[in-house]
Amino acid sequence: MTKKDWERELRAHLNGMKFSEKKKIIEYYNEIYGDKADSGMTEEEILAGFGTPQEVARKILEESGLEYKEPAKETRNFPSFVVGMVVFTLFIGIPLLSVAVSVVGAAFSVFVSGFAAGIVGIVYVLVAPLYYFVNGMAGMAIVAWMGLGIVAVGVGIFLVIGGWYALKYSIIGSWKIFKSIYKWRK
Repeated sequence: MTKKDWERELRAHLNGMKFSEKKKIIEYYNEIYGDKADSGMTEEEILAGFGTPQEVARKILEESGLEYKEPAKETRNFPSFVVGMVVFTLFIGIPLLSVAVSVVGAAFSVFVSGFAAGIVGIVYVLVAPLYYFVNGMAGMAIVAWMGLGIVAVGVGIFLVIGGWYALKYSIIGSWKIFKSIYKWRK
């Protein structure tokens, strides 16, 4: 058994413990392993000194006040699992992905249109008074048209902020959905 195999089995036997606690235990044994390897011991000697992953897990769980349970055996039938995942992907995964891409695209469009509205509003506020003054329009009309430009700037700011949050959370939400569906784990 290699060190990696030993760690993997220990992790599997530490049922009921949080991921962070398992990580600390593995780090502890890695540190001891490193010290013993530096002193000249072989991998087999070090792992024999640790004991089997099952024994170590049983001891750790008892000290933590948790009950030891045998890890479940992997019972997937590979061909049927692959066929199931292909069918699932075709009929649920791809349509769900297209919806997620559409939502992200819509949020991005709102974000970009907010910039466009803001820029048009700023240009309108700066250029409209000159245009209407040159063409002899009354002072109140110039103020009204400038007001429309200011409204466009406000709408643009609102759309940029709203679009940014919609884009951000649609990407995060889509990632979490796909991660939970396909159970991508390290």
